[in-house]
Amino acid sequence: MHGIVTLVVLMLLLPLNGAAQSTWKKIDSLTYRLYLEKKWEPLLEEVADSLNQGIDFYYLRVRAGVAAYKLKKYRTAVEHFRQARSLDENDEFVNKYYYYALIMLGQNDEASFLADRFPPDFISLAGIRTKGRLSAVTVEAQLGINSRHANLIAQNIIREDGLTSYRSVLKTQLYESVGLEHHITGRLNVFHSFSQAGVIRTQQYQSAYNQLKLLKETSALQYQYRLHGRFLAGRGWVVRSAVSSLWGRSNYHLLSYNLSGEPVLSLKSWTIADKLINAGISKELPFLRPKVSVTYGEINRHGQLQADGQLVIYPLENADLYFISDVSLHFDESVEKAKSVFAQKLGVKGGPAWFIADGTWGMVGNFSSSEGLVVYNMPEVIKNIHGITVYLPMFNYRLDLTARVSISRKKAQTYVYTTATTFYTRSYSFTDQGFLISLKWYL
Repeated sequence: MHGIVTLVVLMLLLPLNGAAQSTWKKIDSLTYRLYLEKKWEPLLEEVADSLNQGIDFYYLRVRAGVAAYKLKKYRTAVEHFRQARSLDENDEFVNKYYYYALIMLGQNDEASFLADRFPPDFISLAGIRTKGRLSAVTVEAQLGINSRHANLIAQNIIREDGLTSYRSVLKTQLYESVGLEHHITGRLNVFHSFSQAGVIRTQQYQSAYNQLKLLKETSALQYQYRLHGRFLAGRGWVVRSAVSSLWGRSNYHLLSYNLSGEPVLSLKSWTIADKLINAGISKELPFLRPKVSVTYGEINRHGQLQADGQLVIYPLENADLYFISDVSLHFDESVEKAKSVFAQKLGVKGGPAWFIADGTWGMVGNFSSSEGLVVYNMPEVIKNIHGITVYLPMFNYRLDLTARVSISRKKAQTYVYTTATTFYTRSYSFTDQGFLISLKWYL
């Protein structure tokens, strides 16, 4: 009886298996013909239908990957080549397409991880560039100028109810940085940088009581070291972590009077000792790259906790057009309520260069961005930032040139003393114009 049942089941399954085999052959034949005819869009449509039916095989993924690559849908191409390579790691045709699709997306870490497993003769034949232990060098410089400085220090800041008024007006900022990138292992890449920032201010003192009007220039010098690691966890997942340490001195002058009633300015300094640690994770998807991170540390001797979420959207499935949305929730120990900051970027490729417009809105103070790279620890609060960046790869992607112009609208305080120890504050605003240039050389 058992043998009869088994025979019946086999007789029922054989036609089904034959039908599946027939469907597979039709799809294989059709997609191969479309591939030879270079009909890339219809080919991708057929592949999508096949995958929806549960039909998936090696050459289907290879053809789909090539079709997506030819259409510059590099994110889709990467997914198909990844699936094909999971079935055969030694196909040089697939490996070359897969590598260059990653390069075109700017996923250099994953491309290097892939290249590390290629045989030397194939690397040479395919023109693939591998990373050494020292893989890139970056130098940057940025100048910031307060466009209202001359106007502000010429203003009358005396108040009728005050004895003395004081404020420190930002004049210029100069930032310089050098960074080194290291390819530690196939999955681990590390970037560390050292920078210094010099700040020039004008301290302004006025008093109606003794007709005092004093201007005194002062300076601050800050250093920063940052270590940032990126670990490829597989299938588009990237784990990131960074630590930043800032130190230096910010000079200022205290006003007092001698026995003759003459004003005396005494030089003092504030010690800068800020520390931040950041950890985050991101995932590469066909149209998206979500990322979340958390930053914890101390800025201006106040504890900071910051949660950041980022979403990058690639409408064309490549880097020719992208949108980046950032949202930050910031808990600052020096204020009662949490603050939120929103940033948006739009990147468009035009010819050999990318043009990127960006905007940031929110009360930015005791804050950090770019995984602890940029630390806002100055006394002014930034209300919004707008910028335009030009990014130009040169010499076959051996050198990246980045130039950026930005405008930051800032809010600062004037201190009005009604007694020797009692004061209130009044806000004033100004615009800070920034000019940045960056060079990154891939070794």
